[in-house]
Amino acid sequence: MNRVDERQKELYRSIAAPEGLRERALAGKVRPRRSVGRTALKSFLPAAACLFLTVSAMLLSVGRGSPPALSLNGTAITTEAVAVSAAAPANLQVRAAAFAVEEAPVPEAFELPLVLAVEGEAEVSVSTGTLRLDSGEEGELLTVSGEASVVWSVPAITQEETAELCVVWHGEERVYRLAYDGVSECWSFQEDN
Repeated sequence: MNRVDERQKELYRSIAAPEGLRERALAGKVRPRRSVGRTALKSFLPAAACLFLTVSAMLLSVGRGSPPALSLNGTAITTEAVAVSAAAPANLQVRAAAFAVEEAPVPEAFELPLVLAVEGEAEVSVSTGTLRLDSGEEGELLTVSGEASVVWSVPAITQEETAELCVVWHGEERVYRLAYDGVSECWSFQEDN
């Protein structure tokens, strides 16, 4: 074993350095070795950035809360149609407007008592008619926070027309549509997806 050690020592001693290395080393032009800490830090930065973005996204989504909920006479408005007709509960008022020709579709006007529950603030707008809050505020575009009773007044609308209510919350838009359903022969209100 001693012989192998001597042989390895001789091989090591026979290795020649590149020409000019000694002069550069003596002149101070040799690059210093990077510390292990700096290399570890560089490999840690992408992981730290990814962790920061993930945590930020989670906090933002948690801060938003649940999406707005809209209901009509206690019935949640979803993508399933809710019938809106003269046979609806008593606090839902549907009234026929005057019509010019007997064969023309009969325009109808609606007063839809809605409840909007939202965490934070949401903007509510309508394509037809006006909105009215319990506070008396009225218009085509209102800002709502918390839980609010909203009455949507839709003036005379025919069976060929539709009316939309839009809720914008944290940049997310939900559209609800009042339209005549020819199959069930009644007006329906539902979320449009």
